[in-house]
Formats: sequence, structure tokens, C-alpha cells
Amino acid sequence: MNKDIYKAAVNDIKVDEKVVKELAIKMREKPRKNVGRYSVLAAGMAILVIAVIFLNNKGLLSGGKIAQLKAGDSITMSKSNIYINKIEGTASSKLFIPEGSTSKDYTMEQLTELFGRNPMPAIPEDFKALSNGTNITFDPDGKMLFMSSLSYSMDIDNPDAPSIDIKLNRSSLPPKDCIYSNDAKESVIGNTKVVIGAMIMEDKFDDNGKPIETYDVYSAEFIYDEIGYNITAKRTDGETFINLLNSIILNSGK
Repeated sequence: MNKDIYKAAVNDIKVDEKVVKELAIKMREKPRKNVGRYSVLAAGMAILVIAVIFLNNKGLLSGGKIAQLKAGDSITMSKSNIYINKIEGTASSKLFIPEGSTSKDYTMEQLTELFGRNPMPAIPEDFKALSNGTNITFDPDGKMLFMSSLSYSMDIDNPDAPSIDIKLNRSSLPPKDCIYSNDAKESVIGNTKVVIGAMIMEDKFDDNGKPIETYDVYSAEFIYDEIGYNITAKRTDGETFINLLNSIILNSGK
């Protein structure tokens, strides 16, 4: 039991507080002859509990999950060192399209053929696709310029529902959706460098210009296995967003 708790804390940063309390009670009930052994264990558990409290205060843990990603946060997990940059704004949607460029519709099955493998992350089951494909524009030489977002929502009839947007490119990053500062730090997931950002978006203002609602926006851009990714999530929790990245780079959840 003790080894299992320690392993959970180190690898997943998840601790059942009920188990911690029960273990503390059992230690107090042990005979005095084991006082040295359990004193060491108690010290270790104290450090663990302090770490849990610290992470909870940063808003990274809620019932053992990453509830929110905030600009400036650093998160160390198994196979991952994550830094959250601040999203400074959204990028311009104006793109230069050379004369002679062509566009083509692709189904999800055709995307697998185009990229040589299934490029999609493991989308949570409660998110539904807004369409069964996308449109891709190529320059006259056949180089992929950009694609329309593959969009998913928890409620396709509600524009304010949690959503995920994914853009892909071959061998290079898709056009940016979000702007970071010039000194944006890279995260490392597995052996892949990823730029991750977060911001709090204000929405629905009152008569005095004050926001009635705010929501989280997360973004990530990276190249993995010769496919460029640009992923944006709105109104989702941090756990969902990190799991999306892990499902691509660490091939988990597929």
C-alpha cells in the first residue's frame, strides 16, 4: 500500500487524501517498537501532503485531475515537462494564396491516406464532430498550405459549449491561431518539443463594459512524426487538453 501511494504521487501527481488519512491513523496505532520506521514514513508522507496542498493551491489538482492550466505554470509528469505560456492574442486569418492554388475536400479516411497514418488525437467520447472532414488548400506545386479546422464540441447546437479545434500540415506547422511572446518556452512531451499556451477570454459584457463571463483557452503547436499540429481548446479542463497531446505524442488513449 505504501509503495503504491508513493508511486501514484511521483508518476501521476494523484493522491487519494482518504488513503493518506487512513495510513496516518494506522501509523499512530502501531507498537512503539516500530516507531523509528514509521517516523521516517510519517516524514515522507508529510512532504507528500505538503506537495498536494501546494499543487491544489495552484489550481492544478481537483479530485486528482488537472483542473486548469494557467500562464506561468510548470508541470512535471511522467515523460513530460510542461510549461504554460501566456497567449498574447489571436493571429490574423489573412493568408497569402498563390495564383493557381487548388482546394480539395477530404474525408477522415482520406486524411489517413494523405498523411500516411491516422493523424488524429483521441477525442473524448462526449465531444462530437461538427463535420466528417475538412478542406485543404495546396499551392501550384502541390505543397499543402493550410486546412480548415477539424472541430469538435460537447454540444453542437450550443456555441458556448466546450470545443476542440485541430489543424494539420505536412512536415511543417499549420498557420498560427494564437500569438505568444517572443521568449515563449518549449515544453517537452516524450522527446517532442511543444509550445503550449493559455489565456482567460472575456465574453458577454454588461452595460458598463465589464465581462459577464470568462473561459479558458488552451493552445499547442508542435511537429510529431512529420505532421504539424495546431490544437486549440475552449472551455475544457486542463486534463482533457493535456490528454489530447499525450494521445498523439505518447500514443496513449487510442
